[in-house]
Amino acid sequence: MGYTHITGLSSSLPTETIRLPLKYSSDWYQNKDTNLGQNAEVGGFLPTDNTDSAITAIYYRVLSDFRTIYLTPITETHSSSFAEHRQIKVELPRKIFNRRTICFQYTSLASLNEPQVAIDLLDEDYLFISLLFRLENFYGGSKSRISVENVIDWAHISVPYSFELRSEPYYLTALDHENLIITLKDSGLLHFKRKAPLGDFEIFNFSNGPSASRKLFNNIFSSSKLSTRGSDLSSKTTVEVLKVNDDQLLALSLDKSLALYNIRHHTIEKIYTYLWDGKEASSPSRYLQDVTHSPSARRFILSMGSSVVCENDTNNKYVSLTVLEILRDSITLCDHLNSVIPVPAVFKEKSNLDGIVYVDDVLAYSTRDVITLKVLWRCNSFTIFSDHELDPLTGSTKSIGSSVGIAESLSSLKSDDWEPKSLPNLLWESGKYDIDIIRSAIHIFFEAPTCDVARIQASEIIAFTETRVSTLSASIGVSPKSLWSKFHLVCEELRRSGQKPLSLYLVSGMVMCAQMNGIGIHRKSHFFEDISSNCASSTLNAILNVLKARVSSSTMRQIRKFFESPNVLLEDRISDFAQSILMGKFCEAEIGMVLEKIDTNVLSLIHQLSAKPIIDVEQDFERSADNLSTFSKLYAINTFRSVIESHRSFLLHVAILFFMCEINSEIVNVLRRIHDYLSKYNILERMFETSFCDNNALSLEKDSIRRLDLSVFWWIVGDRENLVNRIKKHEMVEAFDVVCHSFLTEEFDILISSLILRLIDCDEWDFAHENFGMYLNVANQQQRYIRGILSLFMGNFEDFGTYCTDPAIMSTLRESRFFSRVLPNLSPQSRFKSIFHLAHAEVQNADEWLPLYFHSLSQLCVGYSSSGSLPSVARPKFIAQAVLLESNAVKLFHKSSNQPPLKHQKNLFELSLKIRNFEGSLEALESISTQVDRTHLKRLFFDLLSCIISSNSQNLLFETKLSRYLARHYNLIDSTLLEIANDDLVLWRSLKTYQVLYAWRIRGSVALCNNSFGNLRGALESLYIFITRFRMEKESFKKVGKAWADYRRFKLKILELYMIIINGVRSLKNEDERWIRRQNGQKFEIVDINTLTSEYLGWLQELEDELPTSIDV
Repeated sequence: MGYTHITGLSSSLPTETIRLPLKYSSDWYQNKDTNLGQNAEVGGFLPTDNTDSAITAIYYRVLSDFRTIYLTPITETHSSSFAEHRQIKVELPRKIFNRRTICFQYTSLASLNEPQVAIDLLDEDYLFISLLFRLENFYGGSKSRISVENVIDWAHISVPYSFELRSEPYYLTALDHENLIITLKDSGLLHFKRKAPLGDFEIFNFSNGPSASRKLFNNIFSSSKLSTRGSDLSSKTTVEVLKVNDDQLLALSLDKSLALYNIRHHTIEKIYTYLWDGKEASSPSRYLQDVTHSPSARRFILSMGSSVVCENDTNNKYVSLTVLEILRDSITLCDHLNSVIPVPAVFKEKSNLDGIVYVDDVLAYSTRDVITLKVLWRCNSFTIFSDHELDPLTGSTKSIGSSVGIAESLSSLKSDDWEPKSLPNLLWESGKYDIDIIRSAIHIFFEAPTCDVARIQASEIIAFTETRVSTLSASIGVSPKSLWSKFHLVCEELRRSGQKPLSLYLVSGMVMCAQMNGIGIHRKSHFFEDISSNCASSTLNAILNVLKARVSSSTMRQIRKFFESPNVLLEDRISDFAQSILMGKFCEAEIGMVLEKIDTNVLSLIHQLSAKPIIDVEQDFERSADNLSTFSKLYAINTFRSVIESHRSFLLHVAILFFMCEINSEIVNVLRRIHDYLSKYNILERMFETSFCDNNALSLEKDSIRRLDLSVFWWIVGDRENLVNRIKKHEMVEAFDVVCHSFLTEEFDILISSLILRLIDCDEWDFAHENFGMYLNVANQQQRYIRGILSLFMGNFEDFGTYCTDPAIMSTLRESRFFSRVLPNLSPQSRFKSIFHLAHAEVQNADEWLPLYFHSLSQLCVGYSSSGSLPSVARPKFIAQAVLLESNAVKLFHKSSNQPPLKHQKNLFELSLKIRNFEGSLEALESISTQVDRTHLKRLFFDLLSCIISSNSQNLLFETKLSRYLARHYNLIDSTLLEIANDDLVLWRSLKTYQVLYAWRIRGSVALCNNSFGNLRGALESLYIFITRFRMEKESFKKVGKAWADYRRFKLKILELYMIIINGVRSLKNEDERWIRRQNGQKFEIVDINTLTSEYLGWLQELEDELPTSIDV
């Protein structure tokens, strides 16, 4: 049987903390954080039968402080009716009297209107406290809040019942929501009756009847007192109660007698013998199991003692199983069904076990034609689960299998066996250690106060721990690697101690185990976990055990690294590696002894272990409409990991076995299959360990412990319809085969592509390159394309161009439906959405989709260039790449005799401007000018000319090959330059534009007519506009002290401009033409040469008055 541990469910859900309207002492507040790291002392499940609710069960725990209760909902699919599920934490002011004086029940009676979880308990002050929670209270969006204001709706606190309890209470149980039973240590039995779950009690005493009646049954009761673990209990103390019907109950006492009581009259009706042998080694969670055999509808009571009996003649160890049948009017002991359950053989095989073996819990339930028994065995901290079948017709029992209850300890591992970075990564990324374990380890390892540790937020836990390790390393002189190793061992021991089983339950067809800090689930084992069904398994295991004993963990790490690498395994490389690994570890004789054990059956088994899994349905790419719950996701991934770890161990030791052989083509093929498995397992596990921050899946978690339920796996693989259906049905073996098949077939191309694109969408291209990029096979066209996309974001434009812009390759990818298969895996906001949607569109003509594809690639580069994660110095390179791609798109439109769409040409124009590629901008503008009106064209010229002037590239207006195109727009450019100059509020910058306008008016029309000398008068007027503007604004310079130096420089520049204007006007041939215009309001006025000269002389005089003669003009 397989067994899956689930850690972290509780810490994955938001918690609502509830306190009662009672006085909490000052000591309570001082010690309220002392439950940090405490495991549960009581735990179990309340299965629900409400088909309208997404909640399958309520997982309850009572921590070892006996003041803290957790109620955690177990769901299999995500409910859309509320925001999210939450757990409820109840903090009691005083301790529960003992671990047996609290009971939990789930009620869904019509009279209660809705399903409810009820808790009844006795505290150390004998207060009887009843709590009631509706299922809707476990939803985050519930309007029914739990608060002190509405305490009457969810709590009832009774007066102390110490006067009713003539001795200490021992056991509290609920027959139903109206009837509760309390057993006392002196054998008393009390009936607490109420009319409603939160109602007041009526209390009744059961009559024990004449004591002599017990002697009528084989005289099996020999002592009035039994010593049970040091507690002074009466031999007649009731240890378990079972409801027979509305009028009767069965009570089992410590003297192993079974009494039938009448609930209404509170009297004994009958006493039954109960055939246990020996003293009890412990008090199991349940003595009595009420089972209805489905095919026959017969109702049985099964009971198993916890103590082990040893047969004198055979030395076989067993426990007794007693079976009674409940008939209409009586209870009958079924002697033909009584049998023994053997102790699992593993207790004999474990040489390091030294202690008493006993039964800690039993679960009985009907399956098909038999009754299945799940037995929890314990010896010290070692636990084993065994499965047995009881045939209620013949009474025969059959052992089915067993599984270990707690993972093997890692305490034997040395720090040298780990890579320097692997231990912190294992703690943060594996999902094996939740935040509660890490906090407890911090408290223990660093001796940090619990109140300080409890306040560490999830987003701070990694930084806090790393800082503590660094500080401690520096202060005591111990290497960080050694400290991380010790800290990890503390975490591992906490994890293992939290896996201690408490009780077994049947929930929604699953056998679930409540653990001290987690949940265990019994399931069908995968063939990769248990090969015992194969006839050659014992032989192969014997061979592999020899290899395990001789090969060190460090050597195994090297072999694992060899097989997990993405490199292709060539025969020479395999031979060289095998020689280096086995050198000195085995002699020829030992190798010969191992190899002679390999027969055809063993080889057949090895081929089965390395073959691809076969699935019974065709793979599909449909996304499931159902969202799996946190519990289902944790169950699935932890199961997959369990199978992977077991299978990987098999494959690595099989590889060592083949290293001993002479390498031939057949062995190379097997080793390549092993390499394929292990390398894909490595990718799969890295996916498990890579998680998003939340369900929005927009960014990766880096600062807190990774959550398996938010793993990228669920967005890439885990939401497939066929996989979700199997997980919902708890078919984890089949679900694993679906995942494994996906990674070992052509579908891997889609999965690895989707994964890397998802990571890039999270701006994690460096992470994608470092962790998954090496697994992209450039010999595969689909993976080569993704390699090209990743290369783009890594700044490798050469590989990007080679892999992503070849039209022939693109056509092949479209035909293979690569784009259409990846598209559903992309996030709704993906930067690749338009590319993949376009590439998979039903457009067959390459002349139509290929230019649009290049345009989309260009937009991809543009989008990335504006990313905040990209250094500013690298942005022009991506814009240049975008220009190249957009240019290709435009060329492809021209090549197909189609006019490029205006938006493509405008993109090319704007992108070229961004990187100061003015010739490219002018080329694009030439094409645009025929498709837009003058107003639109002027805006484009405004952007172009502003950019040209600001970058000191104005010579391009006169020297470029497009000067004739510019000359055709002489007037438009002229007015645009004038607008730019007039609108610029910075005088120095506007002066530069006026000078460009001066040059344009003189030389701009030369390209149209070689005998033209330009517009000299207009050019001089552009300079005079600046003079006029400066005269109007000069007073503002004088008001600002720091602008005074600029003011003096401008006065010199104005003098220079006057000289240019006067000389230009004098160069006109006719005296009547020696003038320029000056704007005065809405009109123009003439300024002749004499006026200009007079202004010049006045300006010169002003300079002489203001500036020292030593200034170098």
